[in-house]
Amino acid sequence: MTTAALLISILTQAPVSLEANDINTDSAVGLSYLCQSGAVQRKVEVIYPQGTQVPCQVQYQKDGAKQVLWQAQNQVGYCEAKATGFAQKLSSMGWQCHQE
Repeated sequence: MTTAALLISILTQAPVSLEANDINTDSAVGLSYLCQSGAVQRKVEVIYPQGTQVPCQVQYQKDGAKQVLWQAQNQVGYCEAKATGFAQKLSSMGWQCHQE
């Protein structure tokens, strides 16, 4: 599957909601992007479930629902690179993204 096909699949699929017990109370938000197209907003965040750099998750918020796009258990910087790349891809598709 090409990157473009994967991105279109992610953007158009029904979001998968995360349950309250999916995120540890020690979790912390790292890198965060807010993307807008008109009145529509999307959010891309790096989440640290244990409050440390790894493990990490890249969460995508669309229409109020969150889904995990990528995660890493051991590779520091993986989630940050994926989140930045995804925000850049959204920008290339006409979304206005800025780091929060």
